[in-house]
Amino acid sequence: MHIVLIVLLVIAFAYSLALVVLNNQAVTVNLLFSQVANMSLGLVLVATIFLGVLIGVLLALLLFRVLQNKWEISRLKKEVNTIQGQLTDANLKLAEQAKQLELARQNDTLAAMTETTVNAPQQQVNHTSS
Repeated sequence: MHIVLIVLLVIAFAYSLALVVLNNQAVTVNLLFSQVANMSLGLVLVATIFLGVLIGVLLALLLFRVLQNKWEISRLKKEVNTIQGQLTDANLKLAEQAKQLELARQNDTLAAMTETTVNAPQQQVNHTSS
């Protein structure tokens, strides 16, 4: 990979050097707010290509970061929805278990009351026999 990058940089440098050498006419450049004195046309071409590539790379990085953030946000929204569904299911199970526990307590209370009412007359019969 490093060799490929080095080869590409050498080709870009050779192309830039060829542009400067082959386009050696002097031109004036108007930058709207100022005017640059006579420069080599090849140097102007190389500078504009470099600035174009630099701005393009920076915009691509910014755009990639925005898209990456959007993908992360959508992934997190899906995760939140999944967790909310799990929380709802857990709350329903918890409410059902609470109802079953309450019914069990009521049944225990009724059983204890029934046992007390059944045993109370037997104890009275035992006291009167003695």
